[in-house]
Amino acid sequence: MLRKLFKKISVVTISLLVLQLMSFGLGVGTKGALAEEIVDNTKPSLVSVTAVLGGTSQTKSVGEDLIAVVGQSVGDITATLSEDATLVTGPTGAITISGGTIPANTPYGTFTVEGSLIAITPNSGNNVLGQAGTFTFSVAAGTIQDESDNTNDLTTFTMKVTQPVTSIGSITGISQVGQTLTAGALVPLGATVSYQWQISDAADGTYNNIAGATTNTYVLIGVDANQYIRVTATGVGDYSGKASSDPTSKIEAVTVNIATINGINVPVAGGIPGSTIIENEQYTGVVTWVPPNNPFTASTVFTATITLTPKTGYTLTGVTENYFTVAGATATNSIDSGVITAVFTKTEALAMVQNFTVTIDGSGNAYLSWVNPPAGTFSGIRILRDGAPLVSLDPSATSFVDLTAEKGKTYFYQIALFDSASNESITTPFYVLVPVPASNLIASAGISDSGEITSAAASDSKDVKGEDKIDLGKTTDNKKQEDENLPWWGIILLIVLVLVGAYLLFTQRPKNEPPRPEPVTTKPNSTPKKTIKK
Repeated sequence: MLRKLFKKISVVTISLLVLQLMSFGLGVGTKGALAEEIVDNTKPSLVSVTAVLGGTSQTKSVGEDLIAVVGQSVGDITATLSEDATLVTGPTGAITISGGTIPANTPYGTFTVEGSLIAITPNSGNNVLGQAGTFTFSVAAGTIQDESDNTNDLTTFTMKVTQPVTSIGSITGISQVGQTLTAGALVPLGATVSYQWQISDAADGTYNNIAGATTNTYVLIGVDANQYIRVTATGVGDYSGKASSDPTSKIEAVTVNIATINGINVPVAGGIPGSTIIENEQYTGVVTWVPPNNPFTASTVFTATITLTPKTGYTLTGVTENYFTVAGATATNSIDSGVITAVFTKTEALAMVQNFTVTIDGSGNAYLSWVNPPAGTFSGIRILRDGAPLVSLDPSATSFVDLTAEKGKTYFYQIALFDSASNESITTPFYVLVPVPASNLIASAGISDSGEITSAAASDSKDVKGEDKIDLGKTTDNKKQEDENLPWWGIILLIVLVLVGAYLLFTQRPKNEPPRPEPVTTKPNSTPKKTIKK
Protein backbone atom coordinates (compact mmCIF):
# COMPACT_ATOMS: atom_id res chain seq x y z
CA MET A 1 0.00 0.00 0.00
CA LEU A 2 2.86 2.31 0.82
CA ARG A 3 4.41 1.46 -2.47
CA LYS A 4 1.28 2.50 -4.33
CA LEU A 5 1.15 5.79 -2.40
CA PHE A 6 4.79 6.53 -3.22
CA LYS A 7 4.18 5.88 -6.89
CA LYS A 8 1.25 8.27 -6.90
CA ILE A 9 3.33 11.00 -5.19
CA SER A 10 6.18 10.54 -7.69
CA VAL A 11 3.84 10.84 -10.64
CA VAL A 12 2.35 14.03 -9.24
CA THR A 13 5.80 15.48 -8.52
CA ILE A 14 7.08 14.70 -11.98
CA SER A 15 3.97 16.23 -13.50
CA LEU A 16 4.49 19.41 -11.53
CA LEU A 17 8.13 19.62 -12.63
CA VAL A 18 7.10 19.22 -16.27
CA LEU A 19 4.56 21.94 -15.93
CA GLN A 20 7.18 24.19 -14.23
CA LEU A 21 9.62 23.66 -17.11
CA MET A 22 6.95 24.29 -19.68
CA SER A 23 5.95 27.42 -17.92
CA PHE A 24 9.57 28.60 -17.81
CA GLY A 25 10.06 27.89 -21.47
CA LEU A 26 6.89 29.78 -22.31
CA GLY A 27 8.07 32.72 -20.29
CA VAL A 28 11.36 32.87 -22.12
CA GLY A 29 9.64 32.71 -25.42
CA THR A 30 7.19 35.43 -24.42
CA LYS A 31 10.00 37.69 -23.20
CA GLY A 32 11.91 37.34 -26.42
CA ALA A 33 8.81 38.18 -28.41
CA LEU A 34 8.27 41.38 -26.43
CA ALA A 35 11.92 42.43 -26.93
CA GLU A 36 11.59 42.09 -30.67
CA GLU A 37 8.68 44.52 -30.65
CA ILE A 38 10.85 47.55 -29.30
CA VAL A 39 11.69 50.01 -32.14
CA ASP A 40 14.70 52.54 -32.06
CA ASN A 41 13.42 55.93 -33.27
CA THR A 42 16.40 58.03 -32.06
CA LYS A 43 17.78 60.25 -34.82
CA PRO A 44 21.44 61.15 -35.15
CA SER A 45 22.05 64.71 -33.85
CA LEU A 46 24.93 67.13 -33.35
CA VAL A 47 26.69 67.18 -29.98
CA SER A 48 29.70 69.50 -30.47
CA VAL A 49 31.92 71.15 -33.09
CA THR A 50 35.70 71.56 -33.08
CA ALA A 51 37.41 73.99 -35.45
CA VAL A 52 40.95 75.21 -35.98
CA LEU A 53 40.63 78.99 -36.52
CA GLY A 54 43.72 81.08 -37.03
CA GLY A 55 45.84 78.12 -35.96
CA THR A 56 44.01 77.70 -32.65
CA SER A 57 41.58 74.87 -31.98
CA GLN A 58 38.36 75.53 -30.13
CA THR A 59 35.43 73.28 -29.26
CA LYS A 60 31.86 74.46 -28.73
CA SER A 61 28.81 72.52 -27.61
CA VAL A 62 25.69 72.66 -29.70
CA GLY A 63 24.08 76.09 -29.28
CA GLU A 64 27.40 77.88 -28.65
CA ASP A 65 29.20 80.03 -31.24
CA LEU A 66 32.61 79.34 -32.62
CA ILE A 67 34.56 82.59 -32.29
CA ALA A 68 36.78 83.92 -35.04
CA VAL A 69 38.02 87.19 -36.49
CA VAL A 70 38.14 88.49 -40.01
CA GLY A 71 41.25 87.36 -41.83
CA GLN A 72 41.78 84.20 -39.81
CA SER A 73 42.39 80.98 -41.68
CA VAL A 74 39.92 78.13 -41.34
CA GLY A 75 41.55 74.75 -40.67
CA ASP A 76 40.00 71.39 -39.92
CA ILE A 77 36.37 71.40 -38.77
CA THR A 78 34.93 68.26 -37.19
CA ALA A 79 31.54 67.63 -35.66
CA THR A 80 30.57 64.90 -33.18
CA LEU A 81 27.23 63.11 -33.57
CA SER A 82 25.12 61.50 -30.87
CA GLU A 83 25.65 58.04 -32.46
CA ASP A 84 27.36 56.28 -35.31
CA ALA A 85 25.93 57.16 -38.68
CA THR A 86 26.54 57.01 -42.42
CA LEU A 87 25.69 59.15 -45.41
CA VAL A 88 22.46 58.22 -47.09
CA THR A 89 23.82 58.63 -50.64
CA GLY A 90 27.32 58.90 -51.96
CA PRO A 91 30.62 59.14 -50.16
CA THR A 92 30.28 62.89 -49.36
CA GLY A 93 27.57 65.29 -48.36
CA ALA A 94 27.12 69.03 -48.92
CA ILE A 95 27.23 71.71 -46.19
CA THR A 96 25.92 75.22 -46.76
CA ILE A 97 26.55 78.62 -45.10
CA SER A 98 24.50 81.80 -44.58
CA GLY A 99 24.90 85.06 -42.65
CA GLY A 100 26.39 88.50 -43.13
CA THR A 101 26.12 89.29 -46.82
CA ILE A 102 25.97 85.59 -47.70
CA PRO A 103 22.50 84.37 -48.72
CA ALA A 104 20.94 81.17 -47.42
CA ASN A 105 21.91 77.78 -48.87
CA THR A 106 25.23 79.03 -50.24
CA PRO A 107 27.56 76.02 -50.66
CA TYR A 108 30.44 76.11 -48.17
CA GLY A 109 32.07 72.71 -48.63
CA THR A 110 31.66 68.97 -48.33
CA PHE A 111 31.78 66.50 -45.47
CA THR A 112 32.23 62.83 -44.78
CA VAL A 113 30.90 60.66 -41.96
CA GLU A 114 32.88 58.00 -40.16
CA GLY A 115 31.31 56.51 -37.11
CA SER A 116 30.05 59.43 -35.04
CA LEU A 117 32.43 62.00 -36.56
CA ILE A 118 31.75 64.41 -39.41
CA ALA A 119 34.79 65.89 -41.22
CA ILE A 120 34.14 69.17 -43.10
CA THR A 121 36.28 70.41 -46.00
CA PRO A 122 35.71 74.03 -47.18
CA ASN A 123 35.43 74.73 -50.89
CA SER A 124 38.28 76.61 -52.52
CA GLY A 125 38.36 80.24 -51.31
CA ASN A 126 36.40 79.52 -48.14
CA ASN A 127 39.40 78.73 -45.97
CA VAL A 128 39.88 82.40 -44.95
CA LEU A 129 37.25 84.41 -43.09
CA GLY A 130 36.55 87.49 -45.18
CA GLN A 131 33.81 89.39 -43.35
CA ALA A 132 32.33 89.95 -39.91
CA GLY A 133 29.02 88.52 -38.83
CA THR A 134 27.37 85.46 -37.37
CA PHE A 135 27.27 82.58 -39.83
CA THR A 136 25.20 79.40 -39.79
CA PHE A 137 26.51 76.11 -41.23
CA SER A 138 23.77 73.64 -42.23
CA VAL A 139 23.47 69.94 -43.18
CA ALA A 140 20.16 69.17 -44.83
CA ALA A 141 17.67 66.82 -43.17
CA GLY A 142 17.74 63.20 -44.34
CA THR A 143 21.41 63.32 -45.26
CA ILE A 144 22.71 61.14 -42.42
CA GLN A 145 21.25 57.89 -41.07
CA ASP A 146 22.04 55.60 -38.15
CA GLU A 147 22.06 51.80 -38.00
CA SER A 148 18.29 51.78 -37.54
CA ASP A 149 17.88 53.83 -40.70
CA ASN A 150 16.84 56.90 -38.72
CA THR A 151 17.84 60.02 -40.59
CA ASN A 152 18.82 63.39 -39.18
CA ASP A 153 16.76 66.54 -38.94
CA LEU A 154 18.26 69.80 -40.21
CA THR A 155 21.60 70.00 -38.41
CA THR A 156 23.34 73.36 -37.81
CA PHE A 157 26.13 75.07 -35.91
CA THR A 158 27.20 78.73 -35.81
CA MET A 159 30.38 80.77 -36.00
CA LYS A 160 30.70 84.39 -34.90
CA VAL A 161 33.29 86.26 -36.92
CA THR A 162 34.32 89.70 -35.70
CA GLN A 163 36.45 92.52 -37.06
CA PRO A 164 39.38 93.18 -34.70
CA VAL A 165 40.09 96.69 -33.41
CA THR A 166 43.78 97.07 -34.13
CA SER A 167 44.63 100.56 -32.80
CA ILE A 168 43.40 103.87 -31.36
CA GLY A 169 44.93 107.27 -32.09
CA SER A 170 46.51 109.76 -29.67
CA ILE A 171 44.38 111.55 -27.09
CA THR A 172 43.63 115.20 -27.89
CA GLY A 173 43.08 118.01 -25.37
CA ILE A 174 45.07 119.99 -22.78
CA SER A 175 46.56 117.96 -19.94
CA GLN A 176 45.28 120.20 -17.16
CA VAL A 177 42.60 119.82 -14.51
CA GLY A 178 39.29 121.06 -15.79
CA GLN A 179 40.11 120.40 -19.44
CA THR A 180 38.41 117.80 -21.67
CA LEU A 181 40.33 114.93 -23.26
CA THR A 182 39.06 113.15 -26.40
CA ALA A 183 39.92 109.63 -27.59
CA GLY A 184 41.74 109.31 -30.94
CA ALA A 185 40.55 107.68 -34.17
CA LEU A 186 39.94 103.92 -34.32
CA VAL A 187 41.30 101.38 -36.77
CA PRO A 188 39.25 100.11 -38.47
CA LEU A 189 37.44 103.40 -38.87
CA GLY A 190 33.83 103.26 -37.68
CA ALA A 191 34.35 100.29 -35.40
CA THR A 192 31.88 99.97 -32.55
CA VAL A 193 33.72 99.89 -29.25
CA SER A 194 33.37 100.54 -25.53
CA TYR A 195 35.78 103.06 -23.98
CA GLN A 196 37.51 103.00 -20.63
CA TRP A 197 39.74 105.81 -19.35
CA GLN A 198 42.60 104.77 -17.10
CA ILE A 199 45.03 106.52 -14.74
CA SER A 200 48.57 105.84 -13.53
CA ASP A 201 51.18 107.68 -11.49
CA ALA A 202 53.82 106.86 -14.11
CA ALA A 203 53.69 106.97 -17.89
CA ASP A 204 54.85 103.35 -18.16
CA GLY A 205 53.23 102.22 -14.91
CA THR A 206 50.18 100.15 -14.12
CA TYR A 207 46.95 101.78 -15.26
CA ASN A 208 43.71 101.48 -13.32
CA ASN A 209 40.20 102.13 -14.56
CA ILE A 210 38.58 105.47 -13.71
CA ALA A 211 35.09 104.74 -12.42
CA GLY A 212 32.34 105.97 -14.72
CA ALA A 213 34.73 107.21 -17.43
CA THR A 214 33.36 105.12 -20.33
CA THR A 215 32.72 107.53 -23.19
CA ASN A 216 35.07 108.88 -25.85
CA THR A 217 35.68 112.06 -23.77
CA TYR A 218 36.87 112.67 -20.22
CA VAL A 219 36.95 115.87 -18.12
CA LEU A 220 40.03 116.03 -15.92
CA ILE A 221 39.33 116.55 -12.22
CA GLY A 222 41.45 117.53 -9.25
CA VAL A 223 42.65 114.04 -8.31
CA ASP A 224 44.08 113.61 -11.80
CA ALA A 225 46.76 116.24 -11.15
CA ASN A 226 50.33 114.90 -11.48
CA GLN A 227 48.99 111.65 -13.00
CA TYR A 228 48.99 110.15 -16.50
CA ILE A 229 45.85 109.26 -18.46
CA ARG A 230 45.16 106.83 -21.31
CA VAL A 231 42.07 105.29 -22.92
CA THR A 232 41.30 101.76 -24.12
CA ALA A 233 38.81 100.71 -26.82
CA THR A 234 37.25 97.24 -26.79
CA GLY A 235 35.31 96.00 -29.82
CA VAL A 236 31.63 95.16 -29.44
CA GLY A 237 29.06 93.68 -31.81
CA ASP A 238 30.82 92.71 -35.02
CA TYR A 239 34.11 94.02 -33.63
CA SER A 240 36.51 92.41 -31.23
CA GLY A 241 39.89 92.98 -29.73
CA LYS A 242 41.20 95.76 -27.52
CA ALA A 243 43.50 98.68 -28.23
CA SER A 244 45.06 101.23 -25.85
CA SER A 245 46.17 104.77 -26.60
CA ASP A 246 49.48 106.36 -25.68
CA PRO A 247 49.35 108.13 -22.29
CA THR A 248 49.03 111.89 -21.93
CA SER A 249 51.72 114.07 -20.45
CA LYS A 250 51.58 114.62 -16.70
CA ILE A 251 48.31 116.33 -15.78
CA GLU A 252 48.86 119.83 -14.40
CA ALA A 253 47.04 121.44 -11.49
CA VAL A 254 44.86 124.42 -12.35
CA THR A 255 44.86 127.82 -10.68
CA VAL A 256 41.88 128.37 -8.41
CA ASN A 257 39.32 130.32 -10.43
CA ILE A 258 36.25 130.51 -8.17
CA ALA A 259 36.47 134.08 -6.88
CA THR A 260 33.33 134.31 -4.76
CA ILE A 261 33.73 132.99 -1.24
CA ASN A 262 30.42 131.79 0.15
CA GLY A 263 29.29 131.06 3.69
CA ILE A 264 30.49 134.27 5.41
CA ASN A 265 27.53 135.88 7.16
CA VAL A 266 27.45 139.67 7.24
CA PRO A 267 27.78 140.61 10.94
CA VAL A 268 24.59 141.82 12.64
CA ALA A 269 24.08 142.32 16.35
CA GLY A 270 23.13 139.00 17.90
CA GLY A 271 24.36 136.95 14.92
CA ILE A 272 26.75 134.02 15.31
CA PRO A 273 30.17 134.28 13.62
CA GLY A 274 30.94 131.36 11.28
CA SER A 275 34.26 129.52 11.45
CA THR A 276 34.30 127.93 7.98
CA ILE A 277 33.27 128.83 4.46
CA ILE A 278 31.04 126.76 2.19
CA GLU A 279 33.57 124.57 0.41
CA ASN A 280 33.47 124.02 -3.34
CA GLU A 281 35.22 121.71 -5.77
CA GLN A 282 38.38 123.82 -5.66
CA TYR A 283 39.05 124.76 -2.04
CA THR A 284 38.01 124.77 1.61
CA GLY A 285 38.50 127.62 4.07
CA VAL A 286 38.54 128.59 7.76
CA VAL A 287 37.54 131.97 9.22
CA THR A 288 38.74 133.96 12.24
CA TRP A 289 37.16 137.21 13.49
CA VAL A 290 38.45 140.41 15.01
CA PRO A 291 37.13 141.30 17.51
CA PRO A 292 36.19 137.74 18.51
CA ASN A 293 32.77 138.70 19.87
CA ASN A 294 30.29 135.85 19.84
CA PRO A 295 27.53 136.71 19.17
CA PHE A 296 28.22 139.74 17.02
CA THR A 297 27.79 142.99 18.92
CA ALA A 298 26.23 146.28 17.88
CA SER A 299 28.13 149.35 16.64
CA THR A 300 31.23 147.26 15.88
CA VAL A 301 33.47 146.93 12.81
CA PHE A 302 34.28 143.24 12.28
CA THR A 303 37.14 141.88 10.18
CA ALA A 304 37.21 138.28 8.93
CA THR A 305 40.48 136.59 7.99
CA ILE A 306 39.77 133.72 5.59
CA THR A 307 42.46 131.12 4.88
CA LEU A 308 41.82 128.95 1.81
CA THR A 309 43.24 125.47 1.26
CA PRO A 310 43.17 124.30 -2.38
CA LYS A 311 41.99 120.77 -3.06
CA THR A 312 44.00 118.21 -4.99
CA GLY A 313 44.48 119.37 -8.55
CA TYR A 314 44.18 123.07 -7.73
CA THR A 315 46.76 125.65 -6.83
CA LEU A 316 46.84 129.23 -5.58
CA THR A 317 49.80 129.95 -7.78
CA GLY A 318 48.58 132.37 -10.39
CA VAL A 319 45.92 134.01 -8.21
CA THR A 320 45.93 137.76 -8.86
CA GLU A 321 45.93 140.50 -6.23
CA ASN A 322 42.53 141.19 -4.63
CA TYR A 323 40.99 138.41 -6.72
CA PHE A 324 38.54 137.04 -4.16
CA THR A 325 35.23 138.63 -3.15
CA VAL A 326 33.12 138.39 0.01
CA ALA A 327 29.53 139.65 0.08
CA GLY A 328 29.07 142.72 2.28
CA ALA A 329 32.77 143.30 2.82
CA THR A 330 35.84 144.87 1.27
CA ALA A 331 38.11 141.89 0.54
CA THR A 332 41.84 141.95 -0.21
CA ASN A 333 44.44 139.28 -0.90
CA SER A 334 48.03 139.18 -2.09
CA ILE A 335 49.30 137.67 -5.36
CA ASP A 336 49.45 133.85 -5.29
CA SER A 337 47.76 133.87 -1.88
CA GLY A 338 44.63 132.36 -0.42
CA VAL A 339 44.61 134.51 2.73
CA ILE A 340 41.78 137.03 2.39
CA THR A 341 41.05 139.96 4.70
CA ALA A 342 37.37 140.95 4.63
CA VAL A 343 36.40 144.17 6.43
CA PHE A 344 32.68 144.62 7.09
CA THR A 345 30.82 147.86 7.79
CA LYS A 346 29.95 148.73 11.37
CA THR A 347 27.03 146.81 12.74
CA GLU A 348 23.89 148.76 13.55
CA ALA A 349 23.42 150.41 16.92
CA LEU A 350 21.89 148.34 19.67
CA ALA A 351 18.12 148.29 19.36
CA MET A 352 15.99 149.88 22.10
CA VAL A 353 13.02 148.48 23.92
CA GLN A 354 9.56 149.34 22.61
CA ASN A 355 6.28 150.30 24.29
CA PHE A 356 8.00 151.52 27.47
CA THR A 357 5.46 152.66 30.08
CA VAL A 358 5.47 153.54 33.80
CA THR A 359 2.38 153.48 35.99
CA ILE A 360 1.94 154.32 39.70
CA ASP A 361 -0.33 152.22 41.88
CA GLY A 362 -2.30 153.44 44.89
CA SER A 363 0.60 152.68 47.22
CA GLY A 364 3.02 154.80 45.26
CA ASN A 365 4.90 151.89 43.60
CA ALA A 366 6.19 152.43 40.07
CA TYR A 367 5.37 149.65 37.58
CA LEU A 368 7.63 149.57 34.50
CA SER A 369 6.89 147.42 31.41
CA TRP A 370 8.36 147.19 27.93
CA VAL A 371 8.88 144.96 24.85
CA ASN A 372 12.40 143.70 24.13
CA PRO A 373 14.07 143.50 20.69
CA PRO A 374 14.88 140.01 19.33
CA ALA A 375 16.68 137.71 21.75
CA GLY A 376 20.41 137.47 21.24
CA THR A 377 20.84 141.07 20.12
CA PHE A 378 21.70 142.17 23.68
CA SER A 379 23.01 140.53 26.83
CA GLY A 380 21.36 142.44 29.69
CA ILE A 381 18.98 145.20 30.91
CA ARG A 382 19.51 148.10 33.29
CA ILE A 383 16.78 150.19 34.91
CA LEU A 384 17.81 153.83 35.40
CA ARG A 385 16.04 156.24 37.76
CA ASP A 386 16.91 159.90 37.45
CA GLY A 387 19.85 158.86 35.25
CA ALA A 388 21.42 156.55 37.85
CA PRO A 389 21.42 152.72 37.66
CA LEU A 390 18.71 151.27 39.83
CA VAL A 391 18.89 147.54 39.05
CA SER A 392 20.24 145.10 36.39
CA LEU A 393 17.98 142.41 34.92
CA ASP A 394 18.26 139.31 32.77
CA PRO A 395 17.68 139.86 29.03
CA SER A 396 14.39 137.97 29.27
CA ALA A 397 12.83 140.50 31.68
CA THR A 398 9.97 142.66 30.39
CA SER A 399 8.76 144.34 33.60
CA PHE A 400 9.97 145.73 36.94
CA VAL A 401 8.39 147.23 40.07
CA ASP A 402 10.17 150.05 41.92
CA LEU A 403 9.15 149.81 45.58
CA THR A 404 11.55 152.54 46.75
CA ALA A 405 9.95 155.58 45.14
CA GLU A 406 9.20 158.37 47.63
CA LYS A 407 5.73 159.81 47.67
CA GLY A 408 5.34 163.33 46.47
CA LYS A 409 8.46 163.21 44.30
CA THR A 410 8.87 163.34 40.53
CA TYR A 411 11.19 160.78 38.93
CA PHE A 412 12.22 159.91 35.40
CA TYR A 413 12.88 156.28 34.43
CA GLN A 414 14.88 154.84 31.51
CA ILE A 415 15.55 151.34 30.13
CA ALA A 416 19.11 150.62 28.98
CA LEU A 417 20.04 147.52 26.94
CA PHE A 418 23.70 146.50 26.77
CA ASP A 419 25.79 143.82 25.05
CA SER A 420 29.11 142.06 25.64
CA ALA A 421 30.98 144.87 23.89
CA SER A 422 29.58 147.41 26.39
CA ASN A 423 27.32 148.96 23.78
CA GLU A 424 24.15 150.52 25.22
CA SER A 425 20.80 151.72 23.98
CA ILE A 426 18.86 153.97 26.37
CA THR A 427 15.26 155.03 26.07
CA THR A 428 13.96 158.58 26.36
CA PRO A 429 13.25 159.48 30.02
CA PHE A 430 9.73 158.68 31.24
CA TYR A 431 8.69 161.19 33.93
CA VAL A 432 6.28 160.28 36.71
CA LEU A 433 5.09 162.01 39.89
CA VAL A 434 4.55 159.74 42.85
CA PRO A 435 1.41 161.18 44.50
CA VAL A 436 0.81 161.68 48.21
CA PRO A 437 -2.22 159.79 49.55
CA ALA A 438 -5.31 162.00 50.03
CA SER A 439 -5.39 161.44 53.83
CA ASN A 440 -1.93 162.98 54.16
CA LEU A 441 -2.94 165.94 52.01
CA ILE A 442 -6.00 166.77 54.16
CA ALA A 443 -4.12 166.38 57.42
CA SER A 444 -1.37 168.77 56.33
CA ALA A 445 -3.54 171.38 54.62
CA GLY A 446 -4.01 174.85 56.27
CA ILE A 447 -4.43 178.59 55.74
CA SER A 448 -1.47 180.92 55.80
CA ASP A 449 -1.43 184.26 57.58
CA SER A 450 -2.27 185.88 54.29
CA GLY A 451 -5.33 183.66 53.92
CA GLU A 452 -3.83 181.33 51.20
CA ILE A 453 -4.35 177.59 51.30
CA THR A 454 -1.10 175.61 51.88
CA SER A 455 -0.16 171.91 51.55
CA ALA A 456 3.00 170.14 52.62
CA ALA A 457 2.66 167.80 49.66
CA ALA A 458 2.77 170.70 47.23
CA SER A 459 6.00 172.10 48.61
CA ASP A 460 8.16 169.62 46.69
CA SER A 461 7.54 170.96 43.22
CA LYS A 462 10.83 170.04 41.51
CA ASP A 463 12.48 166.70 40.65
CA VAL A 464 15.79 165.53 42.08
CA LYS A 465 17.68 167.56 39.50
CA GLY A 466 15.85 170.83 40.26
CA GLU A 467 13.89 170.73 37.03
CA ASP A 468 10.46 172.29 36.67
CA LYS A 469 7.47 170.22 37.59
CA ILE A 470 6.52 167.68 34.90
CA ASP A 471 3.07 166.31 34.37
CA LEU A 472 2.58 162.64 35.30
CA GLY A 473 2.98 160.28 32.41
CA LYS A 474 4.65 162.87 30.10
CA THR A 475 8.04 162.25 28.48
CA THR A 476 10.54 164.90 27.47
CA ASP A 477 9.10 164.74 23.96
CA ASN A 478 5.92 166.56 25.10
CA LYS A 479 7.24 168.24 28.27
CA LYS A 480 7.91 171.58 26.62
CA GLN A 481 4.55 171.67 24.90
CA GLU A 482 2.59 171.12 28.12
CA ASP A 483 5.09 172.55 30.60
CA GLU A 484 2.55 174.95 32.11
CA ASN A 485 -0.42 172.57 32.23
CA LEU A 486 -1.40 170.52 35.25
CA PRO A 487 -2.46 166.90 34.74
CA TRP A 488 -6.05 165.99 35.41
CA TRP A 489 -5.35 164.51 38.79
CA GLY A 490 -3.41 167.68 39.73
CA ILE A 491 -6.46 169.78 38.91
CA ILE A 492 -8.67 167.52 41.02
CA LEU A 493 -6.15 167.70 43.86
CA LEU A 494 -6.13 171.52 43.62
CA ILE A 495 -9.94 171.64 43.71
CA VAL A 496 -9.96 169.41 46.80
CA LEU A 497 -7.44 171.69 48.50
CA VAL A 498 -9.47 174.77 47.65
CA LEU A 499 -12.67 173.19 48.99
CA VAL A 500 -10.95 172.06 52.19
CA GLY A 501 -9.45 175.52 52.67
CA ALA A 502 -12.77 177.18 52.06
CA TYR A 503 -14.44 174.90 54.54
CA LEU A 504 -11.86 175.69 57.18
CA LEU A 505 -12.04 179.42 56.44
CA PHE A 506 -15.78 179.71 56.78
CA THR A 507 -16.43 177.20 59.57
CA GLN A 508 -13.71 178.09 62.10
CA ARG A 509 -13.75 181.38 64.14
CA PRO A 510 -10.71 182.86 65.85
CA LYS A 511 -10.72 182.57 69.68
CA ASN A 512 -10.77 186.41 70.33
CA GLU A 513 -13.37 187.16 67.71
CA PRO A 514 -16.52 188.72 69.32
CA PRO A 515 -19.86 187.02 68.81
CA ARG A 516 -21.52 187.92 65.65
CA PRO A 517 -24.67 190.06 66.09
CA GLU A 518 -27.99 188.41 65.63
CA PRO A 519 -29.78 189.54 62.58
CA VAL A 520 -32.36 192.32 63.19
CA THR A 521 -35.68 192.23 61.53
CA THR A 522 -37.83 195.38 61.30
CA LYS A 523 -41.36 195.95 60.42
CA PRO A 524 -42.36 198.66 58.00
CA ASN A 525 -42.94 202.12 59.48
CA SER A 526 -41.53 200.96 62.83
CA THR A 527 -38.57 202.24 64.75
CA PRO A 528 -35.85 199.66 65.54
CA LYS A 529 -35.24 198.88 69.12
CA LYS A 530 -31.98 199.82 70.70
CA THR A 531 -29.84 197.12 72.11
CA ILE A 532 -28.15 198.20 75.34
CA LYS A 533 -25.03 196.37 76.38
CA LYS A 534 -24.87 195.58 80.01
